Amino acid sequence: MQSRWRSPVAWTALVGLVLLVFQVFGLYAKLGIEESGLTRIFNSLIAVCIAFGILNDPTNKEDF
Repeated sequence: MQSRWRSPVAWTALVGLVLLVFQVFGLYAKLGIEESGLTRIFNSLIAVCIAFGILNDPTNKEDF
């Protein structure tokens, strides 16, 4: 049985969540990263990664 902590999908979702929290609290601006169209696209991709990580079942290799 595969542990969720060894799943690359779970780690992708966790990293995506951390990056999204950075955006919500304005930490990108403090790091010198300005809000632009590219940042909005990046945040959308982060949200998709989080959703995939939540919906994915790493213990079942045949189904989503």
